[in-house]
Amino acid sequence: MNGPLIALIVAVAMEPVSAAVHRWFGHGPGWGFHRDHHAPTTWWERNDAIPLVFAGLSMVAFAIGVGVDGFAWLFWAATGATAFGLTYALVHDVYIHRRLRLLPRHVRWLEPWRRAHIEHHRTGGAPYGVLAPRAGKTRSPHGRRKDHEPSR
Repeated sequence: MNGPLIALIVAVAMEPVSAAVHRWFGHGPGWGFHRDHHAPTTWWERNDAIPLVFAGLSMVAFAIGVGVDGFAWLFWAATGATAFGLTYALVHDVYIHRRLRLLPRHVRWLEPWRRAHIEHHRTGGAPYGVLAPRAGKTRSPHGRRKDHEPSR
C-alpha cells in the first residue's frame, strides 16, 4: 500500500477512534480529565492532556517510521493521525470553542459541527465525534449530568 493512502485511511479512521475515546474514556473513567472541558475556568484544560497523548504516539511512530527499516508505513500512519489532529484542533478548539481567534465567529459550512458539539455540551450525550458528529448518534449511558451545561 502506498504511503499517502495509508495517511488518508488513518486520518479518516481517527474520527471514530477519537469519538470512542471521548465517549468511553472521557465520559467514563477519564471524566476527571474531561470534566473541565465542559466547564472551563482557565485557558489550559486538563482535557488538553488527552490529545497530547495522541501527539506523543504520533511522534514515536514518526521516529520509528523514519529510523527503522521496514517500518516506513508508520511514518505515513503518523502523518494521517497528525493531519486529523490538526483538523480537529482547527474545527474544535479554534472554530467551535474559539480558544484562538483565528477564524471568523460564523462560517456557514462549519455551523453544523458547532451545533452538534453544543448539543453534546448541553446533554453530555451524543454526538461524541467532532468531524463526523452525526455518525453513531446515541444517548449518554449516564443520562444528563448537571455538570454538562453549555459552555463557551
